[in-house]
Amino acid sequence: MGAVRRRCGHPDRAGTRRACHGGGARPRDRRRIASGEWPPGHKLPSTKALAEMYEVGSQSTVRQAITILIETGELYGHQGLGVFVADRADR
Repeated sequence: MGAVRRRCGHPDRAGTRRACHGGGARPRDRRRIASGEWPPGHKLPSTKALAEMYEVGSQSTVRQAITILIETGELYGHQGLGVFVADRADR
């Protein structure tokens, strides 16, 4: 039997079906944005700090979550400056 694919499309080594790692951080980031804790223009902490804050084992997991939030228009990035919360009018 071949490897089972996770919902995100990556093969799972254990052969079980489970969600991608980035899924846990996104809802918490969205709550911080929606509550105003992270207002528009707020610069997000570093990927290392976010990984520690959300107790995620990998910075690449945090980068995946950030990429998804950028694609949905909730965040935007400026190369060399960081990642920021998008203005609601821009979404």
